[in-house]
Amino acid sequence: MVHYFDVEVAKKYGVNAAIILSNIAFWVAKNEANGEHFHDGYYWTYNSVSAYSEMFPYLTEKQIRTALETLRAENIIIAGNYNSDKRDRTLWYALTEKGRCICRIGNSDLPQGADTFAPEGKSYNSNNNILNTTTDSKPDINADTEAKKATDETFEEFWAAYPRKDGKKVARQRWNRLKPDEEMRKKILADIERRKRSPEWLKENGRFIPMPATYLNQQRWEDEGVVLPIEEKYRFIE
Repeated sequence: MVHYFDVEVAKKYGVNAAIILSNIAFWVAKNEANGEHFHDGYYWTYNSVSAYSEMFPYLTEKQIRTALETLRAENIIIAGNYNSDKRDRTLWYALTEKGRCICRIGNSDLPQGADTFAPEGKSYNSNNNILNTTTDSKPDINADTEAKKATDETFEEFWAAYPRKDGKKVARQRWNRLKPDEEMRKKILADIERRKRSPEWLKENGRFIPMPATYLNQQRWEDEGVVLPIEEKYRFIE
């Protein structure tokens, strides 16, 4: 196995921190691409120090702990615990906005070779596919601009309709990844309007309305049996 790290990260935070960060960035991007391990507005990956020491046998557990502490102290990663067994103390890690910027996640490509190897002159995207750094054809800039504009407009429509206004940036990222067509857009908006009248969303002043990104990530509009109040269900029955 060949391990890579970002030289600029290594110069600023140390080689060990750069190695660990590359691994975390790879798995965060992979989980984001697959819509997995999304909690509290972040995509996460998890590993124990002992597991890292097996993955990187040239690093001691002390070196790994120090590297993780450095990344946390520099606000590049955050840690949490989302294990189903509360006795499990394995920590989960997510990238902060600073970390995502350093690792260039959210554009299209992972840092080159994040715990995996890519041939020289190529890089891996978030789906772990090899991408050439050069291309013979020019992208249609106008088409891309129009598509982005349309996606932004439909997101703003979703945002205006959704009753909870938390985590707009993460919700926009999830919307952009979904790229809903006209049929899906109408289905989402219709589902939101139904749920606004449901006991679940009305209860305790909307306390149980999920975060917008969570609603999108879990594709809640595909749920069956949205419960409406009695007067709503039988409004058209004489």
